[in-house]
Amino acid sequence: MALDVEQIFGAVDVIVKQRLQEVSFDKTIVCTITDDSDKKNGHYIVTDGNIRFDAYTTNVNYRVDDQVRVSILNGDFSEKKFI
Repeated sequence: MALDVEQIFGAVDVIVKQRLQEVSFDKTIVCTITDDSDKKNGHYIVTDGNIRFDAYTTNVNYRVDDQVRVSILNGDFSEKKFI
């Protein structure tokens, strides 16, 4: 019984794609602080240029227009985001 190499590669490709869809990765994006009015509580409003969202940190020294890196845990924007 001869195996078709293309079929084997196709099957491996399907398996790899499925596994990659199941894996969650943290994302880090560069954002700009747009509102620091609640910085005493470590809460900032940031934008990535498209959307604005809340981000949190223990550093209370950021100011409006500062560029920061924001972690998106598991790539899920509905989760709490951290500077």
